[in-house]
Amino acid sequence: YGNDEEFTGVAEPDSSVFPSDTVYPRTPTQRIPNTLKRNSYLQSAISTEQVEQQLQETVDELQKRLETLSDQKQTTTERLAKIQSENTDLKSRLLSLEDRFHDLEGQQARTAQSEQQRYTEYINQKDRTFLQEKEVLQSRINAIEVELKQTHNVNGQMRKDVKELKQKLDDVDFQLRDSQIRCNNLADDNEKLLEQIRLQNEELEAEKLYNTQLAEQLSHPPLSRTYSRTGSILKASEIRIEDLVAELQGLKSENEKLKRENKELRENPVVAGVNEGRHLLASPDTPSFAAELEVLSKDELMKKLKEQFSINDRLREYIERMLTVIIENNPQLLEVTTSSGVSIGFMGMPSINCQQQSSLITTDNKSVVPQNLPSTESIKNDSFSPITTTKEPLVKMNRQLREYIDRLL
Repeated sequence: YGNDEEFTGVAEPDSSVFPSDTVYPRTPTQRIPNTLKRNSYLQSAISTEQVEQQLQETVDELQKRLETLSDQKQTTTERLAKIQSENTDLKSRLLSLEDRFHDLEGQQARTAQSEQQRYTEYINQKDRTFLQEKEVLQSRINAIEVELKQTHNVNGQMRKDVKELKQKLDDVDFQLRDSQIRCNNLADDNEKLLEQIRLQNEELEAEKLYNTQLAEQLSHPPLSRTYSRTGSILKASEIRIEDLVAELQGLKSENEKLKRENKELRENPVVAGVNEGRHLLASPDTPSFAAELEVLSKDELMKKLKEQFSINDRLREYIERMLTVIIENNPQLLEVTTSSGVSIGFMGMPSINCQQQSSLITTDNKSVVPQNLPSTESIKNDSFSPITTTKEPLVKMNRQLREYIDRLL
C-alpha cells in the first residue's frame, strides 16, 4: 500500500489496467485499486504467500467497506428522498406563505393608509379645536384683565365713597349729639323760665293783693286822685301779665315740641341705622383690596366680586332705609334754615352710571362733598332759633335720593 493516493471509492473493473496475461487473474467480485497494482509491481520480491494473504485481507476489507458504503448509500438515498419530499412540502408551504404574506402586506398597507388618514384628520380636528379653545380662553383672559382693571378703579372710587359716607355718618352723629345738647339746654331754659314765671305770678298775686287793699283805701274821697293814678298802673300791670302769660304758653308749646322731637330722636331707627352703617363700614379687611386682588386666582376673584356686590347691596339697602326714615320723620336733618338766614341745601350728588350686577360697575371720578349742618347757636332766654322743614315735595326728594343712592353704589 503506497502513500501516493488514498482510497476514494469502489473501483470498477478495467481491462486496460490489468492485462489478460497477468500472473494473478481477477475474479468478478475482486476489485483492486490502481495503488495496489502499482505497489504489486514494486514489491515483486515479497513471497507469493504473503502477497496472497495480504490480497485476501485487502479484498475482505474492501468488501466490508463496500457493504458499508452500500448501506450508507441506501441510507443516504432514503434520506435524500425524504429530504426531497420534505423540500417539496416546504416549497409548497413557502409558496402559500409567500402568497399569504403578499396578501397580508397589501391588507396592512391599506389598513396603515386608512389609519394614517384617520389619524391625520383627527390631529387636524384637534388642532382646530385647540386653536378655537385658545382663542376663547385668550378672549376670556383679556375680559378678566379688563374686569380686574375696572374693579381696581371701582374699588378705589368705592373706598373714597365709603370714606365720604363715614364722614357723613360722623356728621350725622355730631348733629344728633348737638340736637340732644340743644334739647337739654332748652329743657333747662324752660325750667328756668317756669321758675321765673312762678316768681312773677307770686309777685303779681302780691301786687293784686296790694292793689285790692289800695283800692279799698282809695274808695274814700280824699284818695280819689291816687286811685286814678293807681288804676293806670294796674292796667299796665294787667297788660304785662297777659304778655307774660302768652309768652309762657308759647314757651310751654315749644318745650312740648322739643320734648317730642327729643323722644323721637331717641327712639328713632336712625340711631340703629347709623350703628348698622358703622358695622358695614368696619367689615372690610384692613389690607389693600387692590393688593389682595393681584394675587387671587380666577375663582377667588369671582368670589371676591360676589362678596363686594353683596356688600354694595347691603350698603344700598342701609342708605336707602336710613334716608327714607330721615325723610319721613326728621327732614330737618337734611335741610335746615336758621334764624340768621344761612340755609343748608340738599347734599350734592355726583353723576355715576349704574349697569347690571353681572357687568362691571363704572363710576365717574367725582367726589361727593358732604355739607355739614350749622352748629347750634347759643340760646338766650328771650329768643330762640326756629327749625323749619323743607317745602320740597316728598316724591321729588325720594326720587332724588334713589338716584343718588344708585349713582353712589
